[in-house]
Amino acid sequence: MIKLHYPNCISHANPSTAYKVAERQALLETQGQLVARILTHARFQEFRQYKATFHCDRVKLIVGPMLPTIKARQESQWDLFSIVTSAMELSACMFQGRRLFSFIWNDTCAKFAAENHNALDNMMPPMTLQVRQWRLKLVITPGIAVRDERNPSMVRRVLKSDVMVMS
Repeated sequence: MIKLHYPNCISHANPSTAYKVAERQALLETQGQLVARILTHARFQEFRQYKATFHCDRVKLIVGPMLPTIKARQESQWDLFSIVTSAMELSACMFQGRRLFSFIWNDTCAKFAAENHNALDNMMPPMTLQVRQWRLKLVITPGIAVRDERNPSMVRRVLKSDVMVMS
């Protein structure tokens, strides 16, 4: 095993995966330029239409049986398409930015943490759930954290995970 040493670098876990702050910032800028090139490509609109239709059909397969009528399924097609299109646009914006976004999906049976979770199915105060060490039954949405690579020690939680807890 080769051990690498980077002076003036920030390493959270393994020294071999550590990068200097300037290198990480350059990597983010290159990633942003690549995404911008993809978005301005001549065939991007065709690709976007194809992928949006593909993902919309996949979501429709999952959600379709839960809708009461065929008419409701057809009407939901446009809603699903707009959700998928919005998600693609948001993703492009996130990849072009100078910040790193982390999506945290907790495991089921993990302990409830008031700073990270929002319990949807329980009216008890979050700190009570944490002190009593309640466990997660279902994680509905991920938690989102953002970090600016110019100051990597500064991590800010943007959104708590929506969860259901075991009773």
